[in-house]
Amino acid sequence: MNDSIQDFRRFYAKFIVASAGSTDERLIAAFSTVPREKFLGKGPWPVFIGSGYLPTISNDPRLVYQDIVIGLLPEKGINNGQPGLHARCIGELAPSPGESVIHIGAGTGYYTAVLAEMVGGAGVIDAYEVEAGLAERATAYLEGYRKIGGRMAVPITPNEGFGGMLMITRRAASVYAARILCRVAFISCAGNRSDAESVGLAKAFEPHSFRPVKSFHRFTSPDETAWFAGNDWWLSTAEPASIA
Repeated sequence: MNDSIQDFRRFYAKFIVASAGSTDERLIAAFSTVPREKFLGKGPWPVFIGSGYLPTISNDPRLVYQDIVIGLLPEKGINNGQPGLHARCIGELAPSPGESVIHIGAGTGYYTAVLAEMVGGAGVIDAYEVEAGLAERATAYLEGYRKIGGRMAVPITPNEGFGGMLMITRRAASVYAARILCRVAFISCAGNRSDAESVGLAKAFEPHSFRPVKSFHRFTSPDETAWFAGNDWWLSTAEPASIA
């Protein structure tokens, strides 16, 4: 077989969109662009057949470009859903460039990526997945869809008393500028912060000004510029790294 995987992907996209009763070229382009096999793990892949799963005959990625349901965690009955159904739903929703989308039950992120193609670089996708292993895989698979310039304002407060409203701006892949806008007090978000973090935040806000905060860091060890260090994140008084 000499046909490229892109040829299979393009035919698959046209087929599932047409089967959904749509001629939306943007939807066809989205399904033609996103590599489904990237979000499924290593093949052969378990194909859902109603009464169980049947493995594909090989790990040839061209096999996944059919309107079939493929298991992500077959032992739990969790699948990468039927493309035709998702094409119908996304087609009816008709996400436009620049819109914001919330995807609940994202699995490993395949349809999240399709939605991201639909809304483009100016759009925003928030994806939620409660199965920890799938969420970790989605985070890795969707790395290329993270958009530079994203901003988030979030209160960082102890269990009791005042904290601050933290503003984070993504400058590059792992570069975040940060500043604390003002002092705030919020009703505690249960389970979102450890008691140790609460104690640390209270200490950080009491004796010190929050104005020196300049950058936000994740999954790295705090250095001497740390203003506050949480479980897997910290705030620094140093400017964010320069962008070449």
